[in-house]
Amino acid sequence: MNLPADNTTFEPDQALVVGASGRMVASLLVRLGIDCSVADLYGDADTFELCDGRVQKLDQLSDLSSCETLVRAHDLALFSGGLEGSLDLLETLSQWSRPAFANADSASQMIDADAFNRTLSAIGLPDFRLLADPELAKFPAVAKDVAHSATAKLVHSIAEVRSSKSKTQILQNFIDGESVSQIFVAEDGVVECLGGTFQLTKSLGWFGSIAGLELSQRDQQITRAFATEIASQAKFKGVFGVDFIRNQDGIWPVDVNPRIPASAEVIGESVILRHLNAFGVHCGVKAQPSNNSIIGKAVVFNQLDSAIQFVRQKLHVFPSRHLSPDDVVSIADLPNDGECIEPGHPVLTVFASGQTQRGVESELTTLIQEILERLDS
Repeated sequence: MNLPADNTTFEPDQALVVGASGRMVASLLVRLGIDCSVADLYGDADTFELCDGRVQKLDQLSDLSSCETLVRAHDLALFSGGLEGSLDLLETLSQWSRPAFANADSASQMIDADAFNRTLSAIGLPDFRLLADPELAKFPAVAKDVAHSATAKLVHSIAEVRSSKSKTQILQNFIDGESVSQIFVAEDGVVECLGGTFQLTKSLGWFGSIAGLELSQRDQQITRAFATEIASQAKFKGVFGVDFIRNQDGIWPVDVNPRIPASAEVIGESVILRHLNAFGVHCGVKAQPSNNSIIGKAVVFNQLDSAIQFVRQKLHVFPSRHLSPDDVVSIADLPNDGECIEPGHPVLTVFASGQTQRGVESELTTLIQEILERLDS
């Protein structure tokens, strides 16, 4: 395939989404009229439906290195979560298809601890840093791999830190507060906020997002300053997410996601439109206006003591997300019938909408329990 130059505008016929799970990004692209294929670790049933069967399930993300024919068959490649720590794969994808993602160097700078600390100093938060040396930390602290925020855990001593087998672990001050997130787009040197979400977390682990976040003017200035500074340092292009902790004393950045974040679909297809536009990709479709409802999503984990055998018919009252409007309760990331989900593993994602953040969160909590009860019946 003769690829158009990266600085030219074009309309793609087919796009390939790669990553740990590709359903979310693929669904946003399909809404814009772009045919999608997906290569991910799940191969979910609704992803097959969404992409008319063009789904390749990978055993591990490194298997992408042997997918040259698949990648070259598409006009465009995007990545969802999971490749931030596999920069060599980003380089490979860039060689095989026109990339609609930041280059490997920019992505690595966005999650680099030193770059993070420089940004904090530049915006006036020098005391809140990422630390590689546990001797400098105050406990309790958050320990995590900077490229994989899902690894975050609370540690209470130097001994606990040193017992970890991770060679890329860094520490961060623990701040008690509300977890929130904002989505930004960097285009032509300008960074703009596209929306914000409340983050649903348990034991530092993310399991959902609810749209409708509003920040004070002071907090808006801090979040925009951080996003602008770190994107400028990294020469980043496209959509990215930044997670923050907010309390009565202020707001602090804690994680950067150099990709379209999982919360994008509760904000809307405007996120994917702006991302594509930043890379000179246009599809002739405008984002649909909001219906003024607040949309939320939550990952349903198997909270039972034994494995769940997934049977779609048990959840027949819930339509698949890609077949339903945004204001209808729906489910996505559906396993294949008969698939066994072990305790603690994700089963699917549920969506709800309402007029308030608390109302949507309450609805999601109720739906999680109902889904688990139906699957366990």
